[in-house]
Amino acid sequence: MSLKKPITSGVVLSLGSLIGALLLLIRNVLVARAVSVEDFGIAATFSITMALLETSSNLAVDRLLVQSKKGNQTELQSAAQAFEVIRGVVTACVVYLCAAPIAILFELEHLKWAYQILALVPLIRGFLHLDTARFQREMKFMPLVLVDVVPKLITVSMIPWLVKYYPDYRVMLIVIFSEVSLSILCSHIVKERKYYVKWNKQHFYTIFNFGWPLLLNGLLLVAISQADKVIVGSGIGIEELGWFSAAFALALIPHNIAARILRVFLTPILSKDFHEGKSFEQGAKVVLMACAVFGISLTAGIVISGGSVLELAFGEKYSAGVIVLTWFAVMQGIRLVKLGPFIVALSAGDTTLPMRANFLRCASIPLAVASVVLEYSVIGIALSAIIGEFIATSYSYVYLHKKQRISNWSLLTLFSVCVWSSVALLHFELVEFSERSLFFSLIVGPLISVAVVLLFLAVSG
Repeated sequence: MSLKKPITSGVVLSLGSLIGALLLLIRNVLVARAVSVEDFGIAATFSITMALLETSSNLAVDRLLVQSKKGNQTELQSAAQAFEVIRGVVTACVVYLCAAPIAILFELEHLKWAYQILALVPLIRGFLHLDTARFQREMKFMPLVLVDVVPKLITVSMIPWLVKYYPDYRVMLIVIFSEVSLSILCSHIVKERKYYVKWNKQHFYTIFNFGWPLLLNGLLLVAISQADKVIVGSGIGIEELGWFSAAFALALIPHNIAARILRVFLTPILSKDFHEGKSFEQGAKVVLMACAVFGISLTAGIVISGGSVLELAFGEKYSAGVIVLTWFAVMQGIRLVKLGPFIVALSAGDTTLPMRANFLRCASIPLAVASVVLEYSVIGIALSAIIGEFIATSYSYVYLHKKQRISNWSLLTLFSVCVWSSVALLHFELVEFSERSLFFSLIVGPLISVAVVLLFLAVSG
């Protein structure tokens, strides 16, 4: 596998992902500063609701258009778009019907109407033009970047005006609707083919066969990512959910940037190598190493700089979240290491690994519940998540060795380095530099992250 594939495409994707993630952070910061911690916690329940219910019907048709040999065919794309419309209608009905139980779960019965209104979001999203996915086959990422960045930029610019009239959780409702509507509009502006939908039984069968493992994985993944918040919101309190969500979001953003760049950029290249019978094992090892290096780099940056950034960005009223941010850093770093086997397996047409690994990852949910019952607070929840990620990542490497015959010793060494790096960084945070200066936190953390990544790029050529 050549890593010298269109540099321009890689730069566009990287910058687009970075800008999109930064805009998401700015959005959350502006809303968090404008409303109370409790209102921010209520706004977090909106995101939890949409993530839980939309993922329950996601068969990853966009990935099919990238990975499949027939992904460029008009017939398959039109069938995929038809499926997305049907999915949007069904999900909208489910969201509406679940509004009352969700409001009761979070003891927010008076906000039942807000959860019912959220039903319009999946309905609107169902009309996305999938040319943005098809373009990725040719390493054309600009349309994807525009569809992601432009709506976020517009909604962020609206927030200072919106909070003057809606200085509470309602501002997040408006932002969510605005962003999804603008995303659909942008996807139809950057399109190349005319948008149309067509029922095709054979293609629907193809979509289902490709997507059902990813659907189950998505359900597991959303349970993993949102269960902790649900446990905090329903078992501890909405205000605690506010600062917990702020800390989680800050740790998640760099992970999402790196994961999107690695997945979107490397999957088409490695898939092509697999279909053309080229050196797949060599390319797979590069992918694994890249994910491991980015994982270590991410953990280092957040462990050293995260606490200062959280207080600086969200404000002192969210300072309680600093106690869990370090643990989130280790968790997200291990998640990024786990992404390597996922990319390799998906590039070879194996969509079951994420489902299998994340099923094991769900072992952390009972541990998180137990930690609340035993009054170990949010620290127990974060530690439970780390244990779950470690189990899932270990399984992913073993599975990859058995299925793809990639050297077991090299995988074991790679994963061991990642684990011990995370442990060392955690010790660095909790023991050695607990009283370091703000300047140290903001400068040294990012520098170490960048240095690790540049070292990998230099070594890999």
